[in-house]
Amino acid sequence: MINIERLDWDTSFFGVEAGRVILHKEDDTKELVSKLQEFDFVTIVNVNNDPKKNFEIGISSTAFLTDIKLVFQMNLNENFNSLRKDFTKTDVNSSHLKDIRDIASHSFYASRYYNDPVIDNSLAAKMYDKWVDKAHDDVDSEIIVSIDNHDKVQGFAILSICGKTASIELIAVKEDYRKKSIGTKLIEKIMELGFVCGVETILVTTQVDNISAINFYVKNGFKLKEKNSIYHYWNERYMKYQEFYL
Repeated sequence: MINIERLDWDTSFFGVEAGRVILHKEDDTKELVSKLQEFDFVTIVNVNNDPKKNFEIGISSTAFLTDIKLVFQMNLNENFNSLRKDFTKTDVNSSHLKDIRDIASHSFYASRYYNDPVIDNSLAAKMYDKWVDKAHDDVDSEIIVSIDNHDKVQGFAILSICGKTASIELIAVKEDYRKKSIGTKLIEKIMELGFVCGVETILVTTQVDNISAINFYVKNGFKLKEKNSIYHYWNERYMKYQEFYL
């Protein structure tokens, strides 16, 4: 049975009824299509990029491809010997948050939100601002930062921990500090925090078009776990580019 999960945060931010559905190989695409009309905006995740599901989504709905998401995984136990046991976390103050928002609003251009022609780019940038604020207020999230000698943020990562699994939600380095191993230092801090919290697995996602991110994760010990195609469905009244689908 297909279940489209209502996304409260997305509904509030975009001002439309938003949902998400995870589509597996054995699921009935016709049933999914019949339920899409209950929402204004639905993110459809085609697990393992199943080609038959891609075909069925394409011919039976106005949903369109916005991303091929690659999920990378690191087994922390395999990197145990490289971890420090004296991890200390920098407290994020209001000045740091301002820097983080600025970095976030100038990053992630390969994401599905920027690839969606229905979502204005300025709204996509604002969404990442709000994402940072949400993480700062969320007790289940951690914001890890790299700070320069003037207490300015060089780069940041947002991490959520659930049991023995940690997920890197966002990670970015300010353009001026790229190619200076800041990203690698952030990964090391994430590993150290994960060790302290009893984490065994770290997950991170990126886009198939983001070659530099793919190379970065592989270089830092991550291995490809799965590949999912991501579709966006919008109710026809929101389709500014509706003529493309007629």
